[in-house]
Amino acid sequence: MRRLICAALLPALTLVAATAAPGATKARCGAGTVKGIAWVTGGSKGVGSLTSTWTSAADLFGYRWNCSGGAVSVRKPDTEPAGFDVNFARNPGRVAIANAAGGPAAAAVSRNADGSFHVSIAGTVSATGGGFGQRSDLAFIVIVF
Repeated sequence: MRRLICAALLPALTLVAATAAPGATKARCGAGTVKGIAWVTGGSKGVGSLTSTWTSAADLFGYRWNCSGGAVSVRKPDTEPAGFDVNFARNPGRVAIANAAGGPAAAAVSRNADGSFHVSIAGTVSATGGGFGQRSDLAFIVIVF
């Protein structure tokens, strides 16, 4: 029985060692994998309080993960179209999808020249009688491939 347990543990320990090795980033960031996730909540003040300065403050995210192990940062740039930029440091991902939290709303995402992703959000705006318009106060999630 001990030999059976040892025989089963050896491949598992080898796998753990391999994922901790320097080449592990390449495996985690391989083709066909999710390369990054950022659920941006803005913390207790909400996403509307974000500034144009990049920040990786943990309390601004409900969840964040980057396959490269690099930082995940967010900012609210003073550019048009309005929205948010999310950066996954050293991440090879080139395509992303986004979704707005809160409702009825939609998010669109595009890749910036610097490799970060720009998220624009639109949703029901009560100030305009319930019409659909640009929103900068809704949490959102970005998934990078």
